[in-house]
Amino acid sequence: MIKSLSSAPRADDTLLFTRWYNEHLLWRIKWISVFLLFAYPYFFVVDFYQLSESVSDRYRTGLLVTHLLSAAVSALFLILYRQLQFSFSDLQAKRSSMIIQGYSALCLAVASFSSLNSQLMDGNVDAYIIIVLGVSILLPIRPRVFGCFAGLNHLIFLFLLYRTGQAPSALLTKQINTTAAAAIAIFIVLIFYHYMTRQFTVQRRLKESEQRLRKLFSVNPFPLVLSRLSDDRIVLINPKASQLFDLFTMGFESVDASVTYPDAESKEKILQELERTGSARNRVFQLDVSPTAKKWVMINYEAIEFENEVCVLAGITDISELKKIEYELEKHATTDPLTDVPNRGYGMALLEKKIAEQSSESSLTICFADINDLKLVNDRWGHAVGDELILEASRVLKTHLDRNDFLFRYGGDEFILVFNKSKAEALAVWDRISMDLEELNTDTDRLFALSISYGMFVHEPGEAISAKDMIERADHEMYKNKRRSKQH
Repeated sequence: MIKSLSSAPRADDTLLFTRWYNEHLLWRIKWISVFLLFAYPYFFVVDFYQLSESVSDRYRTGLLVTHLLSAAVSALFLILYRQLQFSFSDLQAKRSSMIIQGYSALCLAVASFSSLNSQLMDGNVDAYIIIVLGVSILLPIRPRVFGCFAGLNHLIFLFLLYRTGQAPSALLTKQINTTAAAAIAIFIVLIFYHYMTRQFTVQRRLKESEQRLRKLFSVNPFPLVLSRLSDDRIVLINPKASQLFDLFTMGFESVDASVTYPDAESKEKILQELERTGSARNRVFQLDVSPTAKKWVMINYEAIEFENEVCVLAGITDISELKKIEYELEKHATTDPLTDVPNRGYGMALLEKKIAEQSSESSLTICFADINDLKLVNDRWGHAVGDELILEASRVLKTHLDRNDFLFRYGGDEFILVFNKSKAEALAVWDRISMDLEELNTDTDRLFALSISYGMFVHEPGEAISAKDMIERADHEMYKNKRRSKQH
Protein backbone atom coordinates (compact mmCIF):
# COMPACT_ATOMS: atom_id res chain seq x y z
CA MET A 1 0.00 0.00 0.00
CA ILE A 2 1.34 3.43 -0.94
CA LYS A 3 1.43 5.90 1.90
CA SER A 4 0.56 9.50 1.16
CA LEU A 5 3.33 12.01 1.71
CA SER A 6 0.97 14.99 1.97
CA SER A 7 0.50 16.93 5.17
CA ALA A 8 -3.30 16.88 5.04
CA PRO A 9 -5.07 16.06 8.33
CA ARG A 10 -5.54 12.37 9.03
CA ALA A 11 -8.49 10.65 10.65
CA ASP A 12 -6.62 9.98 13.88
CA ASP A 13 -5.44 13.57 14.32
CA THR A 14 -8.03 14.25 17.02
CA LEU A 15 -6.88 11.28 19.10
CA LEU A 16 -3.21 12.20 18.59
CA PHE A 17 -3.90 15.78 19.62
CA THR A 18 -5.87 14.63 22.67
CA ARG A 19 -2.98 12.46 23.84
CA TRP A 20 -0.41 15.20 23.19
CA TYR A 21 -2.53 17.89 24.84
CA ASN A 22 -3.40 15.70 27.82
CA GLU A 23 0.30 15.06 28.46
CA HIS A 24 0.87 18.80 28.35
CA LEU A 25 -1.95 19.60 30.79
CA LEU A 26 -1.12 16.70 33.10
CA TRP A 27 2.42 18.04 33.35
CA ARG A 28 1.02 21.45 34.35
CA ILE A 29 -1.34 19.95 36.92
CA LYS A 30 1.56 18.00 38.39
CA TRP A 31 3.53 21.17 39.10
CA ILE A 32 0.43 23.00 40.30
CA SER A 33 -0.13 20.14 42.75
CA VAL A 34 3.50 20.17 43.86
CA PHE A 35 3.35 23.92 44.45
CA LEU A 36 0.11 23.66 46.41
CA LEU A 37 1.42 20.84 48.60
CA PHE A 38 4.45 22.94 49.51
CA ALA A 39 2.18 25.93 50.20
CA TYR A 40 -0.40 24.12 52.32
CA PRO A 41 1.71 24.00 55.51
CA TYR A 42 1.65 27.80 55.51
CA PHE A 43 -2.10 27.80 54.80
CA PHE A 44 -2.69 25.46 57.74
CA VAL A 45 -0.63 27.72 60.02
CA VAL A 46 -2.90 30.57 58.94
CA ASP A 47 -6.02 28.45 59.43
CA PHE A 48 -5.16 27.12 62.91
CA TYR A 49 -3.17 29.96 64.46
CA GLN A 50 -3.23 33.34 62.75
CA LEU A 51 -6.98 33.33 62.09
CA SER A 52 -8.01 31.43 65.22
CA GLU A 53 -9.34 34.51 67.05
CA SER A 54 -9.69 37.22 64.38
CA VAL A 55 -12.41 35.59 62.24
CA SER A 56 -15.60 33.65 62.76
CA ASP A 57 -15.52 29.89 63.21
CA ARG A 58 -17.77 29.47 60.18
CA TYR A 59 -15.33 31.34 57.92
CA ARG A 60 -12.31 29.51 59.30
CA THR A 61 -14.04 26.15 58.90
CA GLY A 62 -14.85 26.93 55.27
CA LEU A 63 -11.26 27.95 54.67
CA LEU A 64 -9.93 24.80 56.35
CA VAL A 65 -12.25 22.54 54.35
CA THR A 66 -11.12 24.22 51.11
CA HIS A 67 -7.42 23.74 51.94
CA LEU A 68 -7.81 20.14 53.13
CA LEU A 69 -9.85 19.15 50.10
CA SER A 70 -7.35 20.80 47.73
CA ALA A 71 -4.40 19.12 49.48
CA ALA A 72 -6.09 15.72 49.26
CA VAL A 73 -6.86 16.18 45.55
CA SER A 74 -3.27 17.33 44.83
CA ALA A 75 -1.78 14.35 46.65
CA LEU A 76 -4.13 11.92 44.92
CA PHE A 77 -3.30 13.38 41.53
CA LEU A 78 0.45 12.99 42.09
CA ILE A 79 -0.11 9.34 42.99
CA LEU A 80 -2.04 8.76 39.75
CA TYR A 81 0.19 10.92 37.56
CA ARG A 82 2.84 8.32 36.75
CA GLN A 83 0.24 5.80 35.61
CA LEU A 84 -1.48 8.43 33.47
CA GLN A 85 1.78 9.62 31.98
CA PHE A 86 3.00 6.27 30.63
CA SER A 87 -0.30 4.85 29.40
CA PHE A 88 -1.18 5.37 25.74
CA SER A 89 -4.39 3.39 25.29
CA ASP A 90 -7.53 5.06 23.95
CA LEU A 91 -9.37 4.29 27.18
CA GLN A 92 -6.62 5.83 29.27
CA ALA A 93 -6.65 8.93 27.05
CA LYS A 94 -10.36 9.35 27.82
CA ARG A 95 -9.68 8.86 31.52
CA SER A 96 -6.95 11.48 31.38
CA SER A 97 -9.35 13.91 29.73
CA MET A 98 -11.96 13.26 32.41
CA ILE A 99 -9.42 13.81 35.20
CA ILE A 100 -8.18 17.05 33.64
CA GLN A 101 -11.70 18.33 33.12
CA GLY A 102 -12.68 17.27 36.63
CA TYR A 103 -9.65 19.04 38.07
CA SER A 104 -10.58 22.21 36.18
CA ALA A 105 -14.19 21.99 37.33
CA LEU A 106 -13.05 21.46 40.93
CA CYS A 107 -10.80 24.56 40.68
CA LEU A 108 -13.77 26.61 39.44
CA ALA A 109 -15.91 25.28 42.29
CA VAL A 110 -13.15 26.17 44.77
CA ALA A 111 -13.11 29.69 43.30
CA SER A 112 -16.84 30.06 43.94
CA PHE A 113 -16.72 28.50 47.39
CA SER A 114 -13.70 30.60 48.44
CA SER A 115 -15.32 33.84 47.31
CA LEU A 116 -18.64 32.98 48.95
CA ASN A 117 -16.74 32.10 52.12
CA SER A 118 -14.98 35.48 51.91
CA GLN A 119 -18.35 37.20 52.17
CA LEU A 120 -18.30 36.13 55.83
CA MET A 121 -15.10 38.14 56.40
CA ASP A 122 -14.37 41.13 54.16
CA GLY A 123 -16.90 40.63 51.37
CA ASN A 124 -14.40 40.60 48.43
CA VAL A 125 -14.55 38.40 45.34
CA ASP A 126 -10.81 38.43 44.64
CA ALA A 127 -10.42 34.68 45.07
CA TYR A 128 -13.05 34.04 42.40
CA ILE A 129 -11.45 36.35 39.88
CA ILE A 130 -7.89 35.12 40.54
CA ILE A 131 -8.69 31.40 40.46
CA VAL A 132 -10.99 31.57 37.41
CA LEU A 133 -8.43 33.54 35.38
CA GLY A 134 -5.62 31.28 36.66
CA VAL A 135 -7.48 28.15 35.55
CA SER A 136 -8.10 29.65 32.09
CA ILE A 137 -4.38 30.41 31.65
CA LEU A 138 -2.87 27.29 33.23
CA LEU A 139 -5.48 24.70 32.20
CA PRO A 140 -7.07 25.78 28.90
CA ILE A 141 -9.20 22.67 28.26
CA ARG A 142 -11.55 22.44 25.28
CA PRO A 143 -13.35 25.80 25.02
CA ARG A 144 -16.79 24.23 24.78
CA VAL A 145 -16.25 22.16 27.91
CA PHE A 146 -14.68 25.04 29.79
CA GLY A 147 -17.52 27.32 28.69
CA CYS A 148 -20.09 24.89 30.09
CA PHE A 149 -18.19 24.46 33.36
CA ALA A 150 -17.52 28.18 33.78
CA GLY A 151 -21.04 29.20 32.77
CA LEU A 152 -22.78 26.75 35.09
CA ASN A 153 -20.37 27.50 37.91
CA HIS A 154 -20.88 31.23 37.45
CA LEU A 155 -24.66 30.99 37.45
CA ILE A 156 -24.58 29.03 40.71
CA PHE A 157 -22.08 31.52 42.14
CA LEU A 158 -24.27 34.50 41.20
CA PHE A 159 -27.33 32.87 42.74
CA LEU A 160 -25.52 32.05 45.98
CA LEU A 161 -23.92 35.51 46.02
CA TYR A 162 -27.39 37.04 45.71
CA ARG A 163 -28.55 34.90 48.62
CA THR A 164 -25.94 36.47 50.88
CA GLY A 165 -28.28 39.48 51.20
CA GLN A 166 -25.77 42.25 50.42
CA ALA A 167 -26.58 45.83 49.53
CA PRO A 168 -27.79 46.14 45.90
CA SER A 169 -24.95 48.48 44.83
CA ALA A 170 -22.21 46.29 46.29
CA LEU A 171 -23.86 43.15 44.94
CA LEU A 172 -24.16 44.64 41.45
CA THR A 173 -20.46 45.61 41.45
CA LYS A 174 -19.42 42.09 42.44
CA GLN A 175 -21.72 40.52 39.85
CA ILE A 176 -20.33 42.71 37.08
CA ASN A 177 -16.69 42.08 38.08
CA THR A 178 -17.06 38.33 38.41
CA THR A 179 -19.10 38.03 35.20
CA ALA A 180 -16.43 39.98 33.32
CA ALA A 181 -13.76 37.71 34.81
CA ALA A 182 -15.67 34.59 33.72
CA ALA A 183 -16.15 35.99 30.20
CA ILE A 184 -12.48 36.93 29.93
CA ALA A 185 -11.51 33.46 31.18
CA ILE A 186 -13.59 31.81 28.43
CA PHE A 187 -11.98 34.09 25.83
CA ILE A 188 -8.48 33.26 27.16
CA VAL A 189 -9.22 29.53 26.96
CA LEU A 190 -10.46 29.96 23.39
CA ILE A 191 -7.29 31.80 22.36
CA PHE A 192 -4.88 29.45 24.19
CA TYR A 193 -6.61 26.30 22.96
CA HIS A 194 -6.53 27.55 19.37
CA TYR A 195 -2.83 28.35 19.78
CA MET A 196 -2.08 24.89 21.17
CA THR A 197 -4.03 23.29 18.31
CA ARG A 198 -1.96 25.15 15.77
CA GLN A 199 1.24 24.34 17.63
CA PHE A 200 0.38 20.64 17.53
CA THR A 201 -0.39 20.81 13.79
CA VAL A 202 2.90 22.57 13.08
CA GLN A 203 4.87 20.09 15.20
CA ARG A 204 3.16 17.12 13.56
CA ARG A 205 3.81 18.41 10.06
CA LEU A 206 7.39 19.22 10.97
CA LYS A 207 7.84 15.71 12.34
CA GLU A 208 6.33 14.18 9.20
CA SER A 209 8.59 16.36 7.06
CA GLU A 210 11.60 15.12 9.02
CA GLN A 211 10.43 11.52 8.60
CA ARG A 212 10.05 12.06 4.85
CA LEU A 213 13.49 13.61 4.76
CA ARG A 214 14.94 10.55 6.51
CA LYS A 215 13.23 8.25 3.96
CA LEU A 216 14.43 10.32 1.01
CA PHE A 217 17.88 10.32 2.57
CA SER A 218 18.04 6.56 2.72
CA VAL A 219 16.80 5.91 -0.84
CA ASN A 220 18.59 8.79 -2.60
CA PRO A 221 21.04 7.43 -5.19
CA PHE A 222 23.56 10.18 -4.45
CA PRO A 223 25.66 10.61 -1.29
CA LEU A 224 23.97 12.96 1.22
CA VAL A 225 25.36 14.29 4.50
CA LEU A 226 23.35 16.41 6.95
CA SER A 227 25.37 18.12 9.69
CA ARG A 228 24.64 20.63 12.44
CA LEU A 229 26.03 24.08 11.77
CA SER A 230 26.71 24.76 15.44
CA ASP A 231 29.14 21.89 16.13
CA ASP A 232 29.70 20.11 12.75
CA ARG A 233 28.15 16.92 14.15
CA ILE A 234 26.73 14.65 11.44
CA VAL A 235 23.00 14.18 12.03
CA LEU A 236 22.13 12.02 9.01
CA ILE A 237 24.19 10.23 6.40
CA ASN A 238 22.77 7.90 3.76
CA PRO A 239 24.27 4.56 2.65
CA LYS A 240 25.77 6.08 -0.51
CA ALA A 241 27.70 8.65 1.54
CA SER A 242 28.81 5.97 4.00
CA GLN A 243 30.13 3.97 1.06
CA LEU A 244 31.87 7.02 -0.43
CA PHE A 245 33.65 7.87 2.83
CA ASP A 246 34.19 4.21 3.79
CA LEU A 247 32.20 4.58 7.02
CA PHE A 248 30.57 1.13 7.11
CA THR A 249 33.43 -0.16 9.25
CA MET A 250 34.27 3.00 11.23
CA GLY A 251 30.75 4.43 11.73
CA PHE A 252 29.81 8.04 11.03
CA GLU A 253 30.26 8.95 14.71
CA SER A 254 34.01 8.82 14.06
CA VAL A 255 33.91 11.77 11.62
CA ASP A 256 32.30 15.19 11.44
CA ALA A 257 31.18 17.60 8.72
CA SER A 258 34.78 18.44 7.80
CA VAL A 259 34.77 15.38 5.50
CA THR A 260 32.52 17.36 3.12
CA TYR A 261 35.03 20.22 2.76
CA PRO A 262 38.47 20.07 1.10
CA ASP A 263 40.13 22.38 3.63
CA ALA A 264 39.42 24.91 6.38
CA GLU A 265 39.68 27.93 4.07
CA SER A 266 37.15 26.55 1.58
CA LYS A 267 34.84 25.58 4.43
CA GLU A 268 34.91 29.13 5.81
CA LYS A 269 34.05 30.62 2.40
CA ILE A 270 31.20 28.15 1.86
CA LEU A 271 29.72 28.82 5.30
CA GLN A 272 29.87 32.57 4.65
CA GLU A 273 27.99 32.08 1.38
CA LEU A 274 25.42 29.89 3.14
CA GLU A 275 24.88 32.66 5.67
CA ARG A 276 24.35 35.21 2.88
CA THR A 277 22.31 33.23 0.34
CA GLY A 278 21.33 29.93 1.98
CA SER A 279 23.10 27.79 -0.64
CA ALA A 280 26.44 27.16 -2.33
CA ARG A 281 26.17 25.18 -5.54
CA ASN A 282 28.34 23.19 -7.93
CA ARG A 283 31.56 23.27 -5.91
CA VAL A 284 34.16 20.95 -7.42
CA PHE A 285 36.86 19.61 -5.09
CA GLN A 286 39.22 16.75 -4.58
CA LEU A 287 38.24 15.26 -1.22
CA ASP A 288 40.09 12.91 1.10
CA VAL A 289 37.38 10.25 1.27
CA SER A 290 39.56 7.94 3.34
CA PRO A 291 43.06 8.02 4.86
CA THR A 292 44.44 6.50 1.65
CA ALA A 293 42.10 7.69 -1.11
CA LYS A 294 41.07 10.91 -2.83
CA LYS A 295 38.11 11.49 -5.13
CA TRP A 296 36.89 14.33 -7.28
CA VAL A 297 33.40 15.41 -6.24
CA MET A 298 30.86 18.12 -7.03
CA ILE A 299 28.94 19.26 -3.94
CA ASN A 300 25.81 21.38 -3.50
CA TYR A 301 25.36 22.85 -0.02
CA GLU A 302 22.00 23.97 1.41
CA ALA A 303 21.20 25.53 4.79
CA ILE A 304 18.04 23.89 6.20
CA GLU A 305 16.32 23.51 9.56
CA PHE A 306 16.09 20.00 10.97
CA GLU A 307 14.92 19.08 14.46
CA ASN A 308 14.90 22.78 15.42
CA GLU A 309 18.58 23.10 14.51
CA VAL A 310 20.21 24.96 11.60
CA CYS A 311 21.92 22.28 9.52
CA VAL A 312 23.97 22.03 6.34
CA LEU A 313 22.84 19.52 3.71
CA ALA A 314 25.66 18.44 1.41
CA GLY A 315 24.59 16.67 -1.79
CA ILE A 316 27.63 14.96 -3.29
CA THR A 317 28.25 13.69 -6.82
CA ASP A 318 31.30 11.54 -7.42
CA ILE A 319 32.88 12.90 -10.62
CA SER A 320 36.14 10.96 -10.41
CA GLU A 321 35.39 9.06 -13.61
CA LEU A 322 34.41 12.29 -15.38
CA LYS A 323 37.63 13.90 -14.20
CA LYS A 324 39.56 10.90 -15.46
CA ILE A 325 37.89 11.23 -18.88
CA GLU A 326 38.50 14.98 -18.80
CA TYR A 327 42.15 14.37 -18.04
CA GLU A 328 42.42 11.85 -20.87
CA LEU A 329 40.75 14.25 -23.30
CA GLU A 330 42.98 17.10 -22.16
CA LYS A 331 46.02 14.88 -22.46
CA HIS A 332 44.93 13.78 -25.92
CA ALA A 333 44.50 17.41 -26.95
CA THR A 334 47.79 18.66 -25.48
CA THR A 335 50.18 15.68 -25.50
CA ASP A 336 52.02 13.95 -28.29
CA PRO A 337 50.85 10.32 -28.13
CA LEU A 338 54.22 8.82 -29.16
CA THR A 339 56.64 10.69 -26.89
CA ASP A 340 54.25 11.79 -24.11
CA VAL A 341 55.59 15.36 -24.28
CA PRO A 342 53.44 18.44 -25.13
CA ASN A 343 52.36 18.59 -28.76
CA ARG A 344 52.91 21.54 -31.08
CA GLY A 345 49.70 23.44 -30.26
CA TYR A 346 50.06 23.17 -26.49
CA GLY A 347 53.80 23.77 -26.65
CA MET A 348 53.34 27.00 -28.60
CA ALA A 349 50.76 28.17 -26.01
CA LEU A 350 53.26 27.41 -23.22
CA LEU A 351 55.97 29.32 -25.08
CA GLU A 352 53.73 32.38 -25.58
CA LYS A 353 52.91 32.32 -21.87
CA LYS A 354 56.60 32.01 -21.01
CA ILE A 355 57.41 35.06 -23.15
CA ALA A 356 54.62 37.09 -21.52
CA GLU A 357 55.82 36.17 -18.01
CA GLN A 358 59.52 36.71 -18.72
CA SER A 359 61.09 38.95 -16.09
CA SER A 360 63.41 41.83 -16.89
CA GLU A 361 66.39 39.97 -15.40
CA SER A 362 66.04 36.58 -17.10
CA SER A 363 66.89 35.24 -20.53
CA LEU A 364 64.88 32.78 -22.57
CA THR A 365 66.76 30.45 -24.90
CA ILE A 366 64.94 28.51 -27.63
CA CYS A 367 66.63 25.37 -28.95
CA PHE A 368 65.44 23.83 -32.22
CA ALA A 369 66.41 20.12 -32.26
CA ASP A 370 66.17 17.97 -35.39
CA ILE A 371 66.82 14.21 -35.50
CA ASN A 372 69.26 13.42 -38.26
CA ASP A 373 68.56 10.80 -40.98
CA LEU A 374 65.08 9.82 -39.68
CA LYS A 375 63.83 9.41 -43.25
CA LEU A 376 66.67 6.94 -44.03
CA VAL A 377 65.79 4.89 -40.93
CA ASN A 378 62.10 4.83 -41.92
CA ASP A 379 62.91 3.80 -45.47
CA ARG A 380 65.39 1.10 -44.49
CA TRP A 381 63.95 -0.41 -41.29
CA GLY A 382 60.36 0.82 -41.31
CA HIS A 383 58.36 3.43 -39.45
CA ALA A 384 58.15 1.36 -36.26
CA VAL A 385 61.93 1.57 -35.90
CA GLY A 386 61.75 5.26 -36.82
CA ASP A 387 59.19 5.83 -34.07
CA GLU A 388 61.52 4.10 -31.64
CA LEU A 389 64.27 6.49 -32.72
CA ILE A 390 62.01 9.51 -32.07
CA LEU A 391 61.01 8.12 -28.65
CA GLU A 392 64.66 7.49 -27.73
CA ALA A 393 65.60 11.04 -28.73
CA SER A 394 62.81 12.56 -26.62
CA ARG A 395 63.93 10.52 -23.58
CA VAL A 396 67.50 11.83 -23.89
CA LEU A 397 66.31 15.43 -24.29
CA LYS A 398 63.90 15.25 -21.32
CA THR A 399 66.59 13.88 -19.03
CA HIS A 400 68.47 17.18 -18.98
CA LEU A 401 65.56 19.59 -18.43
CA ASP A 402 65.22 21.59 -15.20
CA ARG A 403 61.83 22.17 -13.62
CA ASN A 404 61.67 25.64 -15.23
CA ASP A 405 62.44 24.27 -18.70
CA PHE A 406 60.16 22.32 -21.02
CA LEU A 407 60.18 20.36 -24.25
CA PHE A 408 57.55 19.87 -26.95
CA ARG A 409 57.37 18.05 -30.25
CA TYR A 410 57.21 20.53 -33.11
CA GLY A 411 56.99 18.14 -36.07
CA GLY A 412 57.85 14.65 -37.24
CA ASP A 413 61.55 14.72 -36.31
CA GLU A 414 61.65 18.15 -34.68
CA PHE A 415 61.59 19.16 -31.02
CA ILE A 416 61.67 22.56 -29.32
CA LEU A 417 63.49 22.94 -26.01
CA VAL A 418 62.72 26.08 -24.00
CA PHE A 419 65.42 26.99 -21.47
CA ASN A 420 64.77 29.59 -18.80
CA LYS A 421 68.48 30.45 -18.82
CA SER A 422 71.18 32.18 -20.82
CA LYS A 423 72.61 30.83 -24.08
CA ALA A 424 75.84 29.81 -22.34
CA GLU A 425 73.92 27.79 -19.78
CA ALA A 426 71.76 26.26 -22.54
CA LEU A 427 74.90 25.30 -24.51
CA ALA A 428 76.28 23.61 -21.39
CA VAL A 429 73.09 21.58 -21.18
CA TRP A 430 73.42 20.63 -24.86
CA ASP A 431 76.97 19.48 -24.26
CA ARG A 432 75.64 17.02 -21.70
CA ILE A 433 73.00 15.88 -24.17
CA SER A 434 75.70 15.31 -26.80
CA MET A 435 77.73 13.26 -24.35
CA ASP A 436 74.72 11.03 -23.65
CA LEU A 437 74.15 10.56 -27.39
CA GLU A 438 77.80 9.58 -27.90
CA GLU A 439 77.63 7.06 -25.08
CA LEU A 440 74.38 5.69 -26.49
CA ASN A 441 75.97 5.20 -29.90
CA THR A 442 78.86 3.14 -28.48
CA ASP A 443 76.51 0.18 -28.31
CA THR A 444 77.70 -2.18 -31.05
CA ASP A 445 74.28 -3.82 -31.36
CA ARG A 446 72.65 -0.63 -32.57
CA LEU A 447 71.40 -0.69 -36.18
CA PHE A 448 71.97 3.05 -36.55
CA ALA A 449 73.47 6.00 -34.71
CA LEU A 450 71.26 8.59 -33.03
CA SER A 451 72.35 12.15 -33.71
CA ILE A 452 70.51 15.43 -33.29
CA SER A 453 71.24 18.78 -34.86
CA TYR A 454 70.35 21.93 -32.97
CA GLY A 455 70.12 25.67 -33.26
CA MET A 456 69.55 28.29 -30.57
CA PHE A 457 67.98 31.71 -30.33
CA VAL A 458 68.03 33.93 -27.23
CA HIS A 459 65.06 36.14 -26.45
CA GLU A 460 66.08 39.10 -24.37
CA PRO A 461 63.58 40.77 -21.96
CA GLY A 462 61.40 43.34 -23.72
CA GLU A 463 62.32 42.17 -27.22
CA ALA A 464 59.28 42.40 -29.52
CA ILE A 465 59.21 39.05 -31.31
CA SER A 466 56.62 36.30 -31.56
CA ALA A 467 57.08 32.68 -30.57
CA LYS A 468 56.80 31.63 -34.21
CA ASP A 469 59.58 34.02 -35.28
CA MET A 470 61.78 32.83 -32.43
CA ILE A 471 61.42 29.23 -33.59
CA GLU A 472 62.13 30.20 -37.19
CA ARG A 473 65.37 31.90 -36.13
CA ALA A 474 66.37 28.88 -34.02
CA ASP A 475 65.49 26.67 -37.01
CA HIS A 476 67.75 28.83 -39.21
CA GLU A 477 70.60 28.39 -36.72
CA MET A 478 69.98 24.63 -36.66
CA TYR A 479 70.36 24.37 -40.45
CA LYS A 480 73.57 26.41 -40.30
CA ASN A 481 74.96 24.01 -37.68
CA LYS A 482 73.82 20.98 -39.70
CA ARG A 483 75.55 22.22 -42.87
CA ARG A 484 78.66 23.00 -40.86
CA SER A 485 78.77 19.49 -39.38
CA LYS A 486 78.35 17.88 -42.83
CA GLN A 487 81.28 19.87 -44.19
CA HIS A 488 83.45 18.42 -41.47
